Amino acid sequence: VQMNSTNGLYVIKGAYNQEILQDLLDGFISKFVLCRFCGNPETELSFYKKNGNKICQRCDACGNTNAISMESHKLTTFISKNCLQENGNNEGHNSQESIPTEQGATNNGNDDDDDGNEDWGEDLASNITKLDIHVKSMIQSEDFDNLALENCEQFISLLKKKKLANQLNDPLSIQELIIEVERSKILEKVPFFVPEYLFTDQIVKEIEAYKMLLQKLCAKNNKGQQYLLHGLETIIGTNNEIRAKLFNTKGMSKILLKRYEEDIIVEEVFYAWHKKASKRLVDKAISEDIREYAKEFIEWLRTAEESSDEEVDEVSNLRSPSENDLGH
Repeated sequence: VQMNSTNGLYVIKGAYNQEILQDLLDGFISKFVLCRFCGNPETELSFYKKNGNKICQRCDACGNTNAISMESHKLTTFISKNCLQENGNNEGHNSQESIPTEQGATNNGNDDDDDGNEDWGEDLASNITKLDIHVKSMIQSEDFDNLALENCEQFISLLKKKKLANQLNDPLSIQELIIEVERSKILEKVPFFVPEYLFTDQIVKEIEAYKMLLQKLCAKNNKGQQYLLHGLETIIGTNNEIRAKLFNTKGMSKILLKRYEEDIIVEEVFYAWHKKASKRLVDKAISEDIREYAKEFIEWLRTAEESSDEEVDEVSNLRSPSENDLGH
């Protein structure tokens, strides 16, 4: 192919009949132009150099964002080379060398204030990027390659469709979602994204509504449970409406208690999450406040666990805290 945009000259070498050209054009439009979620052609491509070359497609119509695998089409190589030439040292807005977070800070991957040995963050880098207009932040790991990122986005698209169709309480639909994450080997990471798409300021009611899905995603998946808590932390830190209603002791206690009562998150995961605040997801002051508001629930949980150990024969008589016990 020869292209000369100045003269408007585009030459395709070789013998192609109309059917072959139509198939090539349809394939290009499907992969690079149409949104995978809503099907509209109102998309933009962005190239990210850091953590391996990545091309992301964002839809201006619905806000959905997808990663385009660099191995999926020869055009990806052309895009990456020409993007780098155009941006020079790749310092433009597409470079991802430094990306501002919602708090206005710039994350260059050098987080001196955070302990890099946190259990939940060992396999996570501190690079934060926009996923779509609904997702405020997202954590990428060094092994979170183009394929893994694309798999997560495919799951999110499927999750959004199931939610719009009111199918998230349907066992067959939930089974389809679980099969997808297991096939894609992203079961541990997916719970991080779930709060952004399922929860509003009515989180307690929504946990009840979606408990079957949450239980399936988090069953025997301690790391996934911790990611779910960090996803909750993210939406509290970045969503003003949710923060206004739930950023207090009573609100946090009710949310965490509901996740405990529904067997979504186990004790040791709560303890590990509560142990240390981090600014990887939200402002560190907010992260610390969230844990302070959660302190009353954590103390109750420890007391209940100790009582259970001491009085095994009477475990069935233990009382879960009511709203009168928590939040005063």
